[in-house]
Parts: sequence; structure tokens; C-alpha cells
Amino acid sequence: MDCSLKQLLDNNIASKKEWMTECIPFPSKEGQEVNLCDYIGLDCKRIGECFMFPEGYDSTSNCRNSLAKAIKIAAANGKFPLVERGWDAKKRRLRFECFRSRSHDADRYKKKQNSLSNVAIKHRNVSFIRPQKGKECPFRFSIFWMTEHKRWCLFGGVKGSCRFHCHHLPMDPCEVKKSISYIDGGEVKIALDAAKSNAPPSVIGRLLNIRTGDILSGSSLKNIRMQAEKGERNKFGANDNFTTQADQLLAYLESTPDVSFCAIYDEPDSPLFTVYKQRAKTGRRHLHTSTRSISGGIAQQEVLNEKVLDAIDPRGELDDYIDRTRRAFKLKGNEKMLLGVAWTDNESRRIFARYSEIMVADVTEGTNNAKRPLFLFSGKTSNQNTFTALWAFLPQQSRWAFRWVWTRCIPQLLPEQGLNRMRLLITDGDPREYGTFLDAIPTWYSLCRHKLCHWHLLYRGSLMKAQTGNCGTKAKILFHVVLKWIESWMTKIETQEEYNLSTGLLIDWLKSPEALDTNLGGMGCALVSQINAFLTSSLFPHEQRWARYHFLNVRAFNTSASSYGEAENSALKRRGDGVKPNFSVPKATRAINEGTQLRTVKRQQKAVHNLNATKKTKAANYTNISDLVDCIQETISHEFNAAKKYDLFCPGPKEFWVKRAWYQIPSETYQDFNDSNFCQFMIPQFERTRIVKITEIEGELYLECSCSKFQRQASPCAHIYKVLNRPPQSTDVSVRWTKIWDVYLHRPGYHDLSDQLEELYKKERPGPHFENTNQWEVGKGEREYNYFKRSLPSEPTIIQKYSRWADSFSRQPGCYVHKSTEQETVPAASGMVQELTSLSQGYAIETQLDSEMDVGDVTVMQVEEIDSNLSKSGKSPYTNNLHFYEEISKLAKFNSKAADIMTKGMQETLELLQKHVAEGSGMVDYSIGPAIGKEPVGQRLRPSYSPSKSKNLRDRPKKKQRQNFGG
Repeated sequence: MDCSLKQLLDNNIASKKEWMTECIPFPSKEGQEVNLCDYIGLDCKRIGECFMFPEGYDSTSNCRNSLAKAIKIAAANGKFPLVERGWDAKKRRLRFECFRSRSHDADRYKKKQNSLSNVAIKHRNVSFIRPQKGKECPFRFSIFWMTEHKRWCLFGGVKGSCRFHCHHLPMDPCEVKKSISYIDGGEVKIALDAAKSNAPPSVIGRLLNIRTGDILSGSSLKNIRMQAEKGERNKFGANDNFTTQADQLLAYLESTPDVSFCAIYDEPDSPLFTVYKQRAKTGRRHLHTSTRSISGGIAQQEVLNEKVLDAIDPRGELDDYIDRTRRAFKLKGNEKMLLGVAWTDNESRRIFARYSEIMVADVTEGTNNAKRPLFLFSGKTSNQNTFTALWAFLPQQSRWAFRWVWTRCIPQLLPEQGLNRMRLLITDGDPREYGTFLDAIPTWYSLCRHKLCHWHLLYRGSLMKAQTGNCGTKAKILFHVVLKWIESWMTKIETQEEYNLSTGLLIDWLKSPEALDTNLGGMGCALVSQINAFLTSSLFPHEQRWARYHFLNVRAFNTSASSYGEAENSALKRRGDGVKPNFSVPKATRAINEGTQLRTVKRQQKAVHNLNATKKTKAANYTNISDLVDCIQETISHEFNAAKKYDLFCPGPKEFWVKRAWYQIPSETYQDFNDSNFCQFMIPQFERTRIVKITEIEGELYLECSCSKFQRQASPCAHIYKVLNRPPQSTDVSVRWTKIWDVYLHRPGYHDLSDQLEELYKKERPGPHFENTNQWEVGKGEREYNYFKRSLPSEPTIIQKYSRWADSFSRQPGCYVHKSTEQETVPAASGMVQELTSLSQGYAIETQLDSEMDVGDVTVMQVEEIDSNLSKSGKSPYTNNLHFYEEISKLAKFNSKAADIMTKGMQETLELLQKHVAEGSGMVDYSIGPAIGKEPVGQRLRPSYSPSKSKNLRDRPKKKQRQNFGG
């Protein structure tokens, strides 16, 4: 900006900061407004003209406040806030000043902060409303109480500087922040009602601004919230029985008609308990429960005897927790103590009965001032709207608390139809949470399976704590490739052969110089060691709980993360009427229920609206699927359009082979690590031929695809629509995707319709109906026979063309095969089975005879012999890999020139690495794997150096700049 223009702008602003008060309109008795500025002057003696205020104001405290309020409102209309400086009883006057009339001393505040002895206190930056010293506004005046006239008056005199403002700009009347006392009583009541519904101060202020046109100050908005909270406390505090948070919570749950709850509490009425001494271990404490599974009914009381407690808490952790808590709070022996409470409402029960195939369990913090963890049991509807079926305030995240939820709360509070429909539960990696669920599966969730959230497992695990800040750009990209490579095992792999090949390629690539050598842009030994440690300790032992091919036929709707629960947590805390960390437990419960009711009403309105609504702009293939929800309409229409990209071959009368007809051909820039598609080039992707079979059930023909998408999502895939060769129909999908299911299932008054929908769901077929029109001739297809046969599920796995690994493995007759791993089953503390897998870094090449190539057989036994002989030779693992590839190339009878070139290149790379190490006066151990005993989370690991130390330090050569081989 030009300096002259800047100075002109500053002068213009400075000139506007000096202004005269033109008018302060005050209503008079005659109904007209009087300008108080005509009576304000320097000479405040009782001479000259004066303005007599109306007779309705006397000298009492209430009348003084009313008059001061009226004058402040008049000043706000005069473009500045007015401040009352109090009642001077000696001179019997009220003093008023401009809000910028008093200054603050900034130097004094800084000295006070510097003189603090406790350095741990954090100094906050204060934004002062008052001006600095020497820049005060001189505007001020007083009104006097005239005893002889019994009225208030404003004396006039010489007009002058008392009407003069400086050092601040004038304000519009709508910009002046007012107190709550300025607002009408009816508007204040509306603001209090909004505060009782947990509306934040910003929403309350905006509401009053729209209704009255006034802006309230921050202290006034805070006062509204405090009054609302005080009223809520008085509501429960009127009765002495409702004084604690636990009593308020139980009273609220019992008084709410559509809420079902289950509470567990300790009510000691036996002499086994002593307040200040540890309870005698002669028997288990008998706990009490209060359960109301039918809304509007009476809560049933029950005593948990030793047999039930042993099932919930076999270790006795519950008794120890109760004893510690009672001693900490010094509770008397006859006082109850609420341990935990779980609740739900009628609409949440109905939604759970409709859409409970896949559920997510999560625990969140920061919802109450008692610091109790909140358990949420969440899912998603057919319209992709998340919901929570059950909430529970737990005393702690322990095994007995989760076991109480899985075995007592959920089976008693949620409907049986939903429990029988559950197929998958996703949790994070907390073994206390999912371990107790695994124990409860045989009894309560016989058709359900458990899966670990891949987002928590990968992106919230120890691997993400690895320090990559000092790595180069290429090393960071390679680390990102590793993350996406691992994620492909959780989201894209479909068979165990593909999984073995992909894991083998990754581990073998991590041993290559491209990943190890930092001079070549690699990640370095330290980072690679952490990756291997993460794979061997945190990932591979739990393969059955996260690998996608284990859940290929499970009704999971292609979900592998607990995003449902995270969305519910976000909506619970971040919406305007959500819970806050300073809420009490009963207030948080009330906020959760009221927010759920609002979301339920909106969800029902949307479902009823969509029942008769149709898309304004829709393609021709939407004609026969208008009775389905919008989400599935778009899905099956997309699959129908994608069927054009597939080729078909008919090998038999009841079988079809379908394969992708065109793969994207990447350009040469894919091999550049700066390209956005570099991950696609590095991560192996596989060619697959889908087998679509005709299944006959009760005389009807149905199509079933080997991709298992219908089993996962209850809707056909593109391979089935390739065989059908017709537009989608509403009967192609499961009945759960219909709009009638979303609106009427288990709705009061529609029991007959609900029974019919449930019967249709039970009779669900493995695929859509097929009418054999003989349009596909047996033995013929759109491509040749070998094009489909080579990528059948029964054939060796083939990597897609144009991938980095396609030339090395797909064009050879064999493929990488993971060595057999040794598994041990060790019973865990929760009774479940833990798998301890010893990962082997050796991989073998399994070959087949091919008529087009003269290649000898390389058996797994021969490869293992080579590997064992090299390991006994005492050479480093890196040198072993060099000779390993050399021997393999000889056994497989590859081209001798190619083998020599490969060997020569690896030798040159090894010599180059040894040269760099020699400059650093040490040798680097390139062994891969966990290099330390402790978990390598957040540590910057370095390779182990073994330099030949000289006895005399002065004999050492001058120190050179050492290359950082640790990444």
C-alpha cells in the first residue's frame, strides 16, 4: 500500500474518532422525545434551565435502576453505550459516563504478571475494553434528586466539552451491546427456554437479536445460562430425595415415558462392609439392578447373586472397584452408589430392529463433569443416516463393565428381531471391549462376527507414531505407499492367495535397497524396522479380525471402519444442543435424549416424504426402481451402467464367466514417485474372472456371483447385470432397501405389514431372479477362452498388467507363495483364543509346467535348502539375499545373461553401500525386523554400528560428515 494513501486513511479514521453527541432521545410525559444533549454542559451547578424527569421515578433503589435503564437505552440510540457509575448519597446524584471514560494501565498489568512467583501459571493475553491512559473519553453527566420537588432533574448550563467524544468511533444503535435488563420479560422467557434446551450462548444471542434487534453482552448471555441451570437444579432440589446426580438421573429416566433403561447400583445392607476398613472376603457383594425394558412400565428390581456376578466379573474386579470408590468418597454403609446405567428409547429400538446387520461399538469421553465414559451402540439406515440404538454411562472401561453391557443391557433393552439380524460388529483395538463381546457371541449373538476397525488399527496404531519429519520427499511418499499397501489388505483383497502374494511382495520390497538406502531416496533402516515390527507384532497376529477375505460373505455393506460411531460422537458433541464436558450426568442424558428426538422426527419426515417422492431428473433405468430408497437406486444404476465394461463367456449351460474388458493403461509417469498415481503403480492389483452361476430354488432360477456382493450388500453386482442384460428392477434387491421397510416396519398400528416384511426378509434369495432366454450360447463369448480361464479363482493369482510387479511375477508361470506359518492357540484372559504367528521372511516361488516355456521345476524344498545353507554360512542377510536370487535364477533356468546382469547390479549396489559406510568408520547391520525389545513407538531407531575402536582417541582421523543411514 502507498504510504501517502496509508497516512490519508489513518487521518480519516482519526478524524472520525472525534465527534459530538447530537441527540440522546428520552421519552417525555407528553409522549414526545426530549434531547438530553440540550441540558448537558460543563457547569453542573443548579442554575439555568433544567430538565425534569417524569414523576414516576423516586429515589428508591428500584426506581433508580429503572431510570438508569431508560437513560442507557436512550444513550444507545445516541450511538454510544453509557455506563452508570453509582449512586452518590451525599450529593444525591446518579453519575453516567461513556463506556470509554476509564483507562487501564498496561505497564502495571505487565509488572503484576512478571511478579508472579509461580512460573507454571500460564499468562493469558487480555483484550481490554478500557482505553489506555491518556486516551479516555471525557463525556459524562449527572442527574440529581430534588428533595423539594420529589423528582429527578438534569441541570443545564454552559454547553461544551461534555458532549464531546474522542478516541473511539460512534456506533449504530443495533451495534451497542445491551444488558439482559433491557429486554422485555417475554423475550427473556424465550431465551431461558432456549438455554434449558442446551442452546449455546451464540444461538441465544442471535435469537434475541432477530426478535428484538438488540445485541446482548457476553455477561448477559452467561447470566441467562446460569439462570436456566439454577432453575433445573431447583426442579430436582425441591425434594430432598433428589439431591445427587444419581438420584436426578434415575428420576429423569423413570419419569420419561418412552425410555427403557437398566441401572446397576450397590446397596449394602449386610455387615460384610466396613467404611474405613477393607471388606471381608467371605463372599461376594450382592448388587441390585433396576430394569425397565417396556416403556411406560414400572422398573423391576433384581438382586445379582454370586452366580450372576461370577459370570459378569470372574476376576473380582467389581468388588475391588466398589470398595475403593466407597473409601474415596467416604460413603456410609447404608448409602446407595450408582455404578452404571444404560438406556434407549422406543424409536431407537424400532430402528435397531430394522437395520442391525452391522453395528459399531465405541466409547467416548468429554460428555460429563463426572468423567464417566459414554458407550454408544450405533448403526446406519438404508438412507445412509447414522443412529444410536443404546447409550450407557460406564463407571470405568474395564472388562466387567463391558461384559455387563453385552450380556445384561443389550439383550434386555433391545428387541430380539434386531439381535437375530446382527451379522457384524466393528470395534476399535481395545481388547477389553471386543474380548468380552467374543465371549458373549455363543449365547447372545450366535450369527454375529467381530471385526477390528482398520482405521484405528492402521492410522491410530504405533506405525503412525514413526518419525518421518527428517526423511526426504521420496521417503515420505514411499511410507505413504506402505500405508496404502497395508490398507489394500483390509479393503480390496478377496482371497488368501492374493493376500499371501501381496504381503510377500511388500516384505520382500522392504528388504531391497530402494526402501533401505537413504542415498537412493529410501526410508532408511530405522523406519523399515518399525514397519516390520508393526507388521509382526500388531497386524499379522490379528489377521482373522481385519483381513477382508475373511469377511467377504458377511453382510457388512463394504464397511471396514467404525465411521458410524465416529459420526455419532461428532454429532453428539458438536451440534448446538449437544453435550459439553461441564454437563452433569443427568443433564447430559437429557441433552442426548432431546437431541435424539429431534433427529428422529426429521428422519421420519424425510422417510415419509421420500415414500411418494420421485426424482425430477432420472435416467430410463430408474423407471422400475422408484419404490426403493435413493441410495440403492443410485447403486444398482451404477452397477447396471458398469456392466458395459465387462466381457462374458459361457462355458456351460448354468455358468458364466465375466471379466473386466478394459483396464486403465497408465502412462510412463506412473513410475515417477511425484506422480499422483504412483501408489496405483506400486500396490499390486489383481485380475479376476467372476463366476456367475444359475441356482434353482423351488423351481425358480436365481443368479449367484462369486464376488459375493449380494451377500455383502443385498444388491446385485455389475457381473450379474451383464448376464441379465436388462435394466434394474425393484425385485433385484433385498426387501430392506424398499421405502416401505424404512417407514412401516415395526411401526405402531402396522403389525400385519411388519410380519409380511419380516417373512420376505427371511425368504431372501442368493441373487436376483433369472429368466433363461438362451441369449448366451454355450462355448462362446465376447473374448477367447484363455482370456477368462487364466484369472479364474482356481488358477494362480495374476497381477494386473501395467503394475510394477506384473513383469516380474504375472508373466511367469508361478507366483509368490507365503511359507506356512506356525500357529499356536493360547487362551486369553477373557477366554478367547489368541493367535501367535511367527512371521517368516522367506518366500518361495511355486512354478507350473507350461507348454510355451521350457522351465524346470523349482520346488519349495529346494528353495528352503538354499535359504538354510546361506544362513549357516555366517554372511549378512543382505548378502544372503544376493546369493539367494542368484541360486534361484540358476534353478529356474532363466536367461544366463539376465541373471548375470541382475547379480552384477546387486553387487555394485552393495559395494556402493559399503563405501558410504566406510566413510562413516562403521558397518551397518542391514538385518530387518524388530531391532529392540520394547515397542518402537515414537522412537528414532538407528542401525547398530560396530566400528573398530582405537585405543588412543587421538589416532583417529578427523571427523567427517557422516551419512545418516537411519533415515
